[in-house]
Amino acid sequence: MGGPVTTTVLLEGRGFLEAPHWHDGELWMSDLHRHEVVAVTTDGDARVVGAIDDQPSGLGFLPDGTAIVTSLLKRRVVRVTDDSLYADLADLTVGGTNDMIVDARGRAYVGSFGYDVFGRAPKAPGNLVLVDGRRAPRVVAEELAFPNGMAITSDGTLVVAESAGGLLTAFDVEDDGSLSGRRLWAEIPGRPDGITIDIEDAIWVALPREGRCVRVERGGALTGTVFARDGWRTVSCGFGGADLSTLYVTTAFVTEPTATACLEYALVDVPGVPGDA
Repeated sequence: MGGPVTTTVLLEGRGFLEAPHWHDGELWMSDLHRHEVVAVTTDGDARVVGAIDDQPSGLGFLPDGTAIVTSLLKRRVVRVTDDSLYADLADLTVGGTNDMIVDARGRAYVGSFGYDVFGRAPKAPGNLVLVDGRRAPRVVAEELAFPNGMAITSDGTLVVAESAGGLLTAFDVEDDGSLSGRRLWAEIPGRPDGITIDIEDAIWVALPREGRCVRVERGGALTGTVFARDGWRTVSCGFGGADLSTLYVTTAFVTEPTATACLEYALVDVPGVPGDA
């Protein structure tokens, strides 16, 4: 990999952007503070593709192209186009439904904070819930230190960022969607937030407080860095563009209790995975 690079701003003036995903030639993202899902072209033209009666967060696409998103405070998963209920997770989660990944079989894995973050409740472990659309949702992993971004490797391993633990944690995915074989994938020099994966199975990790994204190989070797502008937090990242060699980064400038968000990008050497959820 080359040396560190700095992002270029593509879109400004949003609320708080999360979960960038490339879909049909556009980058789709959740805007938590504006209660919208937006799609952005490579020229920076944005359009609203869904209005959500809550804070939308984790975003993914089912095999038939249906876009679904987590409804954070209501602890649900809803369809983006009409905000209709896809799965109710209120009885299985605590504090909020955060990030999500949808695999090639249409199985959605949804992370839960584990405690009321916004109410400043005592910290507690979170979990992962499986939503497969064919049976009742169920918890498939527990005792996670604030589960956040997720990725799936080329051999089908699910990797989840544990923000409060500074870890990337790996699981084997069983045929029924259950998770097993929990193990350390890498220790992270910071609190990982959103993540994405490239074709060499290296994972790009957004580190908000450091204002950068780092490329991490299994075992923890750091082999790339993308910096945001001074004072801006890197929230999440995802690949896009015609050849998937553009790393898009959502950034936030926080002035409590408000924030303003941008979408930024940098060109990287190793492209992302086609169809990566």
